[in-house]
Amino acid sequence: MIGQTITHYQIAKKIGEGAMGEVYLAHDLKLNRAVALKFIPAALVNQPQRLARFEREAQLLASLNHTNIAVIHGVEEYQGKPFLVMELIEGETLEDRLLTGPLPVEEALIIAAQVAEALKAAHKKSIIHRDLKPANIKVTADGVVKVLDFGLAKQFYDGSKEIDTEAATLAVMTMEGTVVGTPAYMSPEQALGQAIDARADIFSFGAITYEMLTGRRAFNGPTLAAVIQAVVATDPQSPRRVRSEVPVDLDSLVMRSLQKKKELRQQNAEQLISEIGEIKSRQTTRSAILAASPGRGLRHITWQLRTWRLEHKKAALIATVLVVALAFGALAVFALKRRSLSRAGAASSLAQPNANASPYELFQLGSTLLERYDKDENLNGAMQDFQAALAKDPNYSPAYAGLGLAYLLKYQANRDKQLLDTAFANATQAVDLDGQLADNRVSLGRVLFEKGEYDKAEAEFKQALILDPLNASAHRGLGDVERSRKHWPEAEALYKKAIELRPNDWDLRLTLGNFYFRQSRYAEAEQPFADVIKMVPDCHFGYRSLGGIYHMQGRFADAAAEYQKALQIKPSAITYSNLGTSLFFQGLYQQSVVAMKKAVEMGADNAQNWANLADAYRWTPGNEAKAREAYLSAIQKVRDELSSKPNDPDLRSRLALYLAKNGDKQQAQVEAAALEQSSKSAAVLSRLVTVYELCGQRPQALETMSAALKAGYSIEEFRRDPELLELRKDSGYHKLVAMLPDQPNK
Repeated sequence: MIGQTITHYQIAKKIGEGAMGEVYLAHDLKLNRAVALKFIPAALVNQPQRLARFEREAQLLASLNHTNIAVIHGVEEYQGKPFLVMELIEGETLEDRLLTGPLPVEEALIIAAQVAEALKAAHKKSIIHRDLKPANIKVTADGVVKVLDFGLAKQFYDGSKEIDTEAATLAVMTMEGTVVGTPAYMSPEQALGQAIDARADIFSFGAITYEMLTGRRAFNGPTLAAVIQAVVATDPQSPRRVRSEVPVDLDSLVMRSLQKKKELRQQNAEQLISEIGEIKSRQTTRSAILAASPGRGLRHITWQLRTWRLEHKKAALIATVLVVALAFGALAVFALKRRSLSRAGAASSLAQPNANASPYELFQLGSTLLERYDKDENLNGAMQDFQAALAKDPNYSPAYAGLGLAYLLKYQANRDKQLLDTAFANATQAVDLDGQLADNRVSLGRVLFEKGEYDKAEAEFKQALILDPLNASAHRGLGDVERSRKHWPEAEALYKKAIELRPNDWDLRLTLGNFYFRQSRYAEAEQPFADVIKMVPDCHFGYRSLGGIYHMQGRFADAAAEYQKALQIKPSAITYSNLGTSLFFQGLYQQSVVAMKKAVEMGADNAQNWANLADAYRWTPGNEAKAREAYLSAIQKVRDELSSKPNDPDLRSRLALYLAKNGDKQQAQVEAAALEQSSKSAAVLSRLVTVYELCGQRPQALETMSAALKAGYSIEEFRRDPELLELRKDSGYHKLVAMLPDQPNK
């Protein structure tokens, strides 16, 4: 065709070819301008499906009018064959540009922003591109981005019903043709022929941005099958791990857009544009800070680079060690030694850091260890690193914040009030030294929340978000505050926002699962706990939490299996206590005593474990005196906690329950009466059922049981609780059971 004149277009040369057409440079003899002509391939001209696709592209392009999308001038026909007359875009494709390696971060952001704008325009017209890739993006000499080739575009109206039946064909044609990159940029749902919507383009956008930042594809392989398998089943190494200068927030944006589940990605192009704008704004601010004050700029960057940990938790320590090894060889030896000790489970003889390590480097090591606080050796090691940092610089505030969190975590595992006081002292010192660091505010907020000072905690979290609007931990903290106020939808939204900001943080998913569990939303809690197990399979929390779900659903054998897995990973007091509770509700009281004693012997000196042990003793003949002694310990412990949280309904209901079981019915009723005006969760209501029954108030017990069941509490707990044996003979109880749906467990 080169050299021919078709209607009034003189064809100069072929400039492109893809699965859906051949593109030629031509001169418009009428308007005296250069244009691009796109013809359907000769081999496909007699295929009605291809002709229909070709016509569809013309119609879709004609409906789009945007700076970042190639313009269509018209559709014409030559010898019965249609062709498109399109704007000629001068410049190189992004594919060609990437042949020289990754782009500067600033340039990648500029291109990404324009691609997102093009997607916004297309999606606004309900058009999905479906073949977004570097070869279909051109950058002009003026830096204007143009998205090309809508030959595979598709209009969607209801994403839940849109099935991408052409995905397999697309993949095969791509490999047989010349554009071998297409499968590497497909969304998983497109590659699998599943329902698609605009979020398929979001995934492709992420794959392209990943390649701009790293110079390599997010998904690769020697064969078509290998590439598609990578797209569907594997996660790429984060851009920041490939290239350290990639900002943390940009790294997070890319990894979020590459989530396998479309529900976890940005939900539309507007979100991409907003996030990119925020990143560019922060980049500009950093540059201004550096220009104004090099010392202040270094401090600001230190704060922003506080983590290498946005994904692949186990790799985080290794990556940190490798980086440190280049500049601080002796320190790397220490860190590697510590990691090997962690694997072996030895926590008592951690080596001391190298004397040449800076406070920041020690803080980074401690922060990395703190990510896996489920391992005692890591928690102890993190505290040593933070203390070593302070030995270097007594005014290094992030180390105080780290110690605040570390002591808080220790307190949550073993309710020793001295630990909470120490956590508060360290977190307060962090904010006193530097209140402009968001993480310092978060540390203090979390400690204040644990102390029951919810308003003060809220103020710290909100201040943290002013300083760092994308701080996932601050969102999580505000979620805790809203939960304490019984603002369930607000709390849930904040927890989900935290996960959205830091999708690879297993602890945030554990928090969401615990939130659902406390509300008796057991079915919903299963997925977050399963996610924890998938993300950190060597963490005992996931198995123990899943066991708790099964227990509440009456699946005691399944619960026991999960508790066994948790105990194999880490024998812990809480897990033994949970196992003992499961045995107790199966009527295995003697075995329950063994497990409960193990929990207390392991140092879990808190009210719940003492009460559980007391329950087991109480129902084992000959142990009545031991039961009374254990109940007294539980009562004293819960009263100590109430001194700092006097209005906590959970603690007050526990106190009422322990008093009733220990025979102090009058005081138990006083504590129960104090809860009458409180908002009560299903768990609190369930305890009050037993309190009322033991105090001889059967009608009130049944009424409260009804409320607990409506709130989602498991009927299996009531069916198996030996304290309620007589109540279960009551006709009122049978009426309640008869009114339950077939599947009573939420």
